[in-house]
Amino acid sequence: ETPLRGALKEFLDSNYDLKVKVTGYAKHSSSYFPVVEFKTFDSVSGEETLNRYEQYDDMIYEVNIYAKTIEKEDGEVRTEVEIANDLKILVNNFLDNKVGMKRTMCQVSPNLDLDIYRITMRFSCSYNRRRNNFIRR
Repeated sequence: ETPLRGALKEFLDSNYDLKVKVTGYAKHSSSYFPVVEFKTFDSVSGEETLNRYEQYDDMIYEVNIYAKTIEKEDGEVRTEVEIANDLKILVNNFLDNKVGMKRTMCQVSPNLDLDIYRITMRFSCSYNRRRNNFIRR
């Protein structure tokens, strides 16, 4: 998960104009926004072939995007909805198109702080432990 989180951070840094914090656990008292929380939601030892040459784990990853309205130095105001939707598209592009996961859920989630906009996404895949790669199913 950590190398995948690092690759997601690199992808967002190179494709988005705002600095994004990517973490495995977002502290709710954080003062830095936007934040992308990337974590394993579920992991089940899956199938294997008779000779154990191929071994798969079924994985579900959860991504929470937290955003607040930001005013840049030039006076441009970016709303929390705009930032979260931009990040949603980029995260989906990376995990779906580049890594090969399948998005199974994407919805706006309630948050305790009403100034913070939150989107929750879930992605599923199978992970081949022998070949160290993700397989879309």
